[in-house]
Amino acid sequence: MAKGGSVKAINEVRTTVAYQQWRRYRDTFYAPANIGLVLSQCRDFYEGRHYSSGYENGMPKPTFNICREYVERVTAKICGTKRHVAFLSDSEAESLKSIDDFYEYQMGEMDDEDTVAEITKRGFIDGIGVAFTSYDSDSYGTQGLFRGFLKRVIVPFERTFWSNPFESDPQEMRYLGYYIDMESDAVKEMIEGSEKTKAEKEKLIVPEGYFDSDEYNGSYKNDIDGGNVRVYIRFFRNGGETYFEACTEYCELYESPHPLNPRISEEEIMKKKSAYDERSEGGSIEDRSKSIDDYGTDEAKYLLFTKAVPESDSSYKAKKDKFYRYPVSVFRPYPMGDLIIGQSGVSMLIPNQKIINYTYLLIALIMQNHAMPKVVVKPDALQGQEYDNSPNQVLVDYSSIASAGSGGWGITKLSSGDAVNSNLITIGENFINLTRKIYGFDNIDSDSFSSDTSGYAYSQMVKQMNLILELPQKRLWRYCKDNARTDILYFKHYVDSAKYFYSRSDSEVSLNEDYRQMSQNMIDQGKSSIQKGTKLPMSRKIETGSIENGFFDSEFNVSMEVEQGIAGSELTESQHYNQIWQYISNGNIRADLIKMLVTNDPALTSRTRSRLMASLEELETSQIAQKDQQISNLQQAIQELQSYMKFANQTIQYQQKRQKSTEQAASEQAKVASTMLKNQQQGSQMSESEVKSNNAKGIAGGSFSGSGTDAESIYNTGT
Repeated sequence: MAKGGSVKAINEVRTTVAYQQWRRYRDTFYAPANIGLVLSQCRDFYEGRHYSSGYENGMPKPTFNICREYVERVTAKICGTKRHVAFLSDSEAESLKSIDDFYEYQMGEMDDEDTVAEITKRGFIDGIGVAFTSYDSDSYGTQGLFRGFLKRVIVPFERTFWSNPFESDPQEMRYLGYYIDMESDAVKEMIEGSEKTKAEKEKLIVPEGYFDSDEYNGSYKNDIDGGNVRVYIRFFRNGGETYFEACTEYCELYESPHPLNPRISEEEIMKKKSAYDERSEGGSIEDRSKSIDDYGTDEAKYLLFTKAVPESDSSYKAKKDKFYRYPVSVFRPYPMGDLIIGQSGVSMLIPNQKIINYTYLLIALIMQNHAMPKVVVKPDALQGQEYDNSPNQVLVDYSSIASAGSGGWGITKLSSGDAVNSNLITIGENFINLTRKIYGFDNIDSDSFSSDTSGYAYSQMVKQMNLILELPQKRLWRYCKDNARTDILYFKHYVDSAKYFYSRSDSEVSLNEDYRQMSQNMIDQGKSSIQKGTKLPMSRKIETGSIENGFFDSEFNVSMEVEQGIAGSELTESQHYNQIWQYISNGNIRADLIKMLVTNDPALTSRTRSRLMASLEELETSQIAQKDQQISNLQQAIQELQSYMKFANQTIQYQQKRQKSTEQAASEQAKVASTMLKNQQQGSQMSESEVKSNNAKGIAGGSFSGSGTDAESIYNTGT
């Protein structure tokens, strides 16, 4: 029902810039190339719709869906290789490991692995997978300067539009965008401006082509609710900054385009809006309908060679401070020249899929004809009976002998021919096996390896078998790198500081735990500088880190670090971890020599290598401390031995002096005794002075002459 409101003539209703650009892309490229038909066919074959709805009724319709198997297997293979985004900074002071761990944590919060797997499937089905990254206010993640967090959205190719579809790099486009279908009430909530402006614009929120339809009667309807309205999201650059706008076919939902760089002032934005209004209002309606009035967008980068223009450091830094990238990344497993779209992997399998289906259809048809052959009936044989070919059905042959003929029966089965030829089955199997092998989704033959096959040999075997998928895999890594280049700009402009968690690999945790136990044993035995009794904390798989906005001020290059092979790489690295720890535990190689081994080992990624080197640094420091302690203990033992030797030497010297004194005393005693004996033999007596002298020397006995009794004359001082 039409309600009141302002009324405009139909020729005054103008379509928006985004709608005009989408329409031009559709009419000049998408529709003439029949891209919609190709995408529909590829998706039908992936989803198992291999027969048209009008296919002959009663015919068997076997479906061996190798198209789906192909997509699932190659997706699992090229996504199965562990990959890590690594940032290279122009400043050596940056903690690149912190940024790497921070980014890996954020991707885990976004479930980016699922998005990568889905974009890979789209690439092999459609020939291209397209993902847009936004800073969505309704998403939750690390708290930053603004509400919300990163959100990655996969957009079907038929919903996108490009300024130049003959350019393969989205970043080279003058503009690009996509559309989504939304409820009309949700679209009205997106309108910006005053209440009067909103009321006017709400009248333009109508279905596609409404003002060109018979339903339009010259006045606006503001009661068209409940249906879906198509909203176009368009991106363009102006002055090196990326802007986006949202609009319907007839209504611009924003007052002015929004910059992805939140630091751009409102005054600068309104200047661009005013310039656009002046340009779009000039000229007649007929002239304006012939061209698309747009903002002063930066031109596309078509030229390969340009004149060299000097640039100052300040100018270069000013450019890098801008949000200069479109927030879009594409994955094309099989590019087609310079086209924005690539070749579908499923489209290459469709001819083989038809042959395989037809081969097994013939097999099923032959089996059906043998089990349920056609029946030949004479005109009067059934007489109203219905033949349904059900088991145990009984039929009466009413035909006369004359009408039945020489065979004697009016009801008989038609000959079904030969049974199923085994060659047909072999042909079908060969087609399936060759298709798997040629397109890189074959299985590993169990006869080609045994239970003793090492992880490294297994990894190399898988890598050799999947050589055909290496180029698509590298293109997937480029898609991930493009995402990282966009994400780092969002972090730079929207995140100030944040905490994050990072997970260490099981091998790394095991290695650190072995090192911790070795260090703990040294502490318990008193062979470490750490106080005895101290308990070292257990190694944890999950660690906490923090990062500041200053980390994002530097210029970053993005590289992709991947493990060897398309699958089974963890076996290789795990074997190397165990081998290295065996070297350490057996004491065969020092830590510094193991570091040299790790540095030159091609089986280890640089990410794994850096973390392993950090552990080896700690081990080397521990080994040096252990050697220092051993040297200190040895020096102490030498000092103790020297002290003992000095004491022993003093003891020997004392004993030698004592022995010498004893020998000298014994010699003197012998000499005195000899003299006394001689005197006694001569009958003479010693004088008093001689006796006292001998007594003083410890020589007992002797007498001297003098007055007094005999007792007084004998001076005996025995000891």
